[in-house]
Amino acid sequence: METNTKQVDRLIAVNLVLVLIGVILSYISSARAYSLSQINLILAAGGIVVLLDLAVLVFKGRLVGTVLTDGIHFITTLLTTAALSMMISGRVLLMGYVYFSDLEKGNPMAVSAMNIAVISWVIYLIALVINIWVGFIKKA
Repeated sequence: METNTKQVDRLIAVNLVLVLIGVILSYISSARAYSLSQINLILAAGGIVVLLDLAVLVFKGRLVGTVLTDGIHFITTLLTTAALSMMISGRVLLMGYVYFSDLEKGNPMAVSAMNIAVISWVIYLIALVINIWVGFIKKA
C-alpha cells in the first residue's frame, strides 16, 4: 500500500508539471500568432488542475474520504480534457492554413505558433493519460 501511495504521489506531481508546461506553451502559441479566443478558459482550466494537484500533494494526509479525493481526481481529468479539446479546436483550422496552403507559406511566426500548439497537445495528452493511470492505480 505504501509503494502505491508513493507512486500515485509521483504521478500526480508529474501531471502537475506537465499541465503547467502545457498551459505555458498554450499561452506562448496564442501570443505568438493568431491568438486563441478561448485562451482564458484554457489558462483557467490548467490553473485549476495545477492548484488541485498541488492541494492533493500538500494535504494528502488531511483529505478525508474517497469521495473527496476521487472527486478532485475526476475534476482534474475533466479540466485537462477541456484544455486539450479547446487547444485542438482553436488550432486545427489555422494549422490547415499554415501547413497546407499558400496563405501563410513562409510565415515563420505562424509556423512556430502551430508547432508549439502541437507540442502542447502532446503534453496535455500525456498528462491526461497519466491522470487516468492514477485513477486505475488508486483502485488497484
